[in-house]
Amino acid sequence: MKIVVIDDEILVRRGIMSMNWEYYGIEVAGEAADGETGLELVRRTLPDIVLSDIRMPKMDGLTMIRMIRDEFPEMKIIILSVLEDFESVRNALRLGVTDYVQKFLMGPDELLETVLNIKRIQDCTGKARPISKHDTLPDKLSDCELEKPEADFYGQALRPEDGARTHAAVSTSINFFAVEHLKQYYTVLEGPEEAIAREGFERLFPLDADECIAEQNIKNEICLWVSTVVSLMQEWGGNIQQFWNHSSPYNQISQAATYQQLRGWCLDFHMLAWETLHILKASHHRIEICKVIDYLHAHYMDQIQVTDMAHLTNLSVNYFSYLFSKEMGEPFVNYLQKVRVERAKELLRSNQLHWIDVGEQVGFRSTKYFAKIFKKYTSVSPSQYKY
Repeated sequence: MKIVVIDDEILVRRGIMSMNWEYYGIEVAGEAADGETGLELVRRTLPDIVLSDIRMPKMDGLTMIRMIRDEFPEMKIIILSVLEDFESVRNALRLGVTDYVQKFLMGPDELLETVLNIKRIQDCTGKARPISKHDTLPDKLSDCELEKPEADFYGQALRPEDGARTHAAVSTSINFFAVEHLKQYYTVLEGPEEAIAREGFERLFPLDADECIAEQNIKNEICLWVSTVVSLMQEWGGNIQQFWNHSSPYNQISQAATYQQLRGWCLDFHMLAWETLHILKASHHRIEICKVIDYLHAHYMDQIQVTDMAHLTNLSVNYFSYLFSKEMGEPFVNYLQKVRVERAKELLRSNQLHWIDVGEQVGFRSTKYFAKIFKKYTSVSPSQYKY
């Protein structure tokens, strides 16, 4: 089996290529840093699997995937996405990609298992099929048996003489999830109120599916929803492996015969996810925030910008700022100021430095600004501070 790696992040490419693929009978046939070069690489090497980013220069990942699909319809594609790429991943699913992984959260074992899943299927059947990176779901989700339906996917009764009902107005371009509902859902899922989280689920999953939306579109978007929720739990440090057995959630979703059956499955998953996040949040902050806090306490004397911390956590500036405020209850700048003021108080109590020198020691480059911020949090100027 051959794979190629296409990603504009050199560290991502190097990390993937450094894995011990040969041990598993997999050859890395090449790498590319943009979609245009990547397409030529695919044409030249004819790999079994393409590992590709979505956001790339020259030719974006979606355009490249569309062209690969046209030329090599049987080729398997795994996209490397980030949490904020929901719309792009959804569009990629429509193009028939095989799987997706969160590239800044994935571990080597996770990516390896995703590729090996495809390889095992090819080795056994000679033909690969789409599967998810998650081998399993929580036990209480995977134990259900899918009975032969007496109705079509949308709940309309089937008659033996009719076979599957034909939907004249089905569209493959209509989204099942509204973007605003998804944003609301991910917010309330991390919230403390189970009832509010349940309301968020109800907004996402209406009691009846719109017959104008293609069944495969609905299932593709639900696969992406499951992946995002699992990634969210991983960001909180949750060991979700303990909930899984040997049943693939992608198969569970794909084999659901009716929307009602699928919706019930999703509700069970939602309830388990909320309970897991509720327990995790009660015990500690998210991994990214803990990383930033440790960094600030070690480097408070340096010139630190929000952009630096966003880069440290592999998040966008806007999302990092939102996440930090949400977790810590105050903006990043305020928290950094408090850390510096607390350290300044310690130095002032030692009586070893003049207050002007103290300001410089803790990261303030302006004496006037240091005095202003110090007074903001202590109600006195640094020159008047008494412990």
